Amino acid sequence: MRYINSHLEDWIESFLNNIGITEPSQLDKHKIANDLDIWIFYVNDTSHYVEINNLYTIFLNKKLSKEKQWQDFAHELCHIVRQSSKFTNFHLTKTLWNIYQERQANYFAYHFCIPTFMLIDLDLPKRPELAVLKVSNIFNVTPEFANHRLNLYYQKTFSQTRGVLYG
Repeated sequence: MRYINSHLEDWIESFLNNIGITEPSQLDKHKIANDLDIWIFYVNDTSHYVEINNLYTIFLNKKLSKEKQWQDFAHELCHIVRQSSKFTNFHLTKTLWNIYQERQANYFAYHFCIPTFMLIDLDLPKRPELAVLKVSNIFNVTPEFANHRLNLYYQKTFSQTRGVLYG
């Protein structure tokens, strides 16, 4: 059974390939930010981004682990590369739209930090806890983050397999 990418997974693969990233060891926030002309600053505040006149800065909480900073970077990067601030005629209220954007950015972060096209190539241990640790180490994310990403991956793989078996 071949894994079928979602549109987001295809987009991330294309995006990363376009900036020359094809291996987990190349997933570096400073290289990506530099390639996209985005500034990164470390602050004693929650991670967030700011856009002024189409110039972007990501502020990362300097008290967080490197893994959590990477995850936050991916979340904030989604706001920059996937979401526009020009929704004056949008039908959702601003609060609902913000909730949607945060959920979209979280989902993006899981797929960006651990891209599917790289995950598929891994020889993962059968024991879930060992698979989580391996993914966490390879992609420099927290075990909780790796666990959630693997769950997303396995759920999709299962649903695709199930569709073939029963569909």
